[in-house]
Order: sequence, then structure tokens, then C-alpha cells
Amino acid sequence: ALAAPSATVDTPTKILDERQGCRVTTPAPCAYISPPPTEEETAARHALFFDAFILKKNLSEAFKYIDNVYTNHNPMARTGGPKEALNILGGIWCNQNFRNGKSAFRGDMGYVAYNNIVDRFRWKDGCITEHWDSGERWP
Repeated sequence: ALAAPSATVDTPTKILDERQGCRVTTPAPCAYISPPPTEEETAARHALFFDAFILKKNLSEAFKYIDNVYTNHNPMARTGGPKEALNILGGIWCNQNFRNGKSAFRGDMGYVAYNNIVDRFRWKDGCITEHWDSGERWP
């Protein structure tokens, strides 16, 4: 008799992904919205980014909100736009244990906090274009 696999049983692919790190598909860069979204609309996009980035730990989904000229202002990060950031985070992000995750949005800045870390993201025309995480404070 044939049986369908149970939804509660780990598949070999899932187990392999967990051993080898996160599986990340590089999405197309975020396309600027014209006319630019309102602050409220951008705040809603930031909430979707936070959900994908921190709560679901889905970099492929989160990076749909990052433009192709993304600048990472972390002094340890190399330039290279979103591709470089995905290279850094891709192998480790899904295995992180985030605590105390929260999100806020003010003006054109989105904030994400977790594990006593604050990341700040500048939004432009509906897309994330810059990132800071060194010495950032919660607004």
C-alpha cells in the first residue's frame, strides 16, 4: 500500500537544509514605487519585512524589500549591496534564536530589535536602501 508522507515527519530535504544552513533564493531587488508610498504605507511594508526577517527568518522574502543599491553601514560589512548581505546571513539566519523581537517605524526609518540588537533601515520609495546596526538605539 502507498501512503502520503505525514506533514509532521521531517523530509530528507528539510533535515539536510538544517545541517547545511539556510536555503536562500536571491529575490529580484525591490522596485521603487511611483508615486512614492505614504509614511503609513511604508510602515505597513516595514511590518511585512519584519515579519519575514525576524519572525519567519525567511531571508528570501525579507530581501524582496531591499533595493539593488542597498548600502550596509556596518563597519565589518563589505560593500556589495543586497547580494553581499545575503552571503553573510544566508548560512546562519534560519538557525538563530531571536528573543524580544519588535519593530517600529518613524519618518523614513524602520527599526528592528532582537537579542539586544537594534537594526535601523532607511526606506526610499517603498524599498530599503540603507542599513545601520552599530550603536543604534530604539526610537
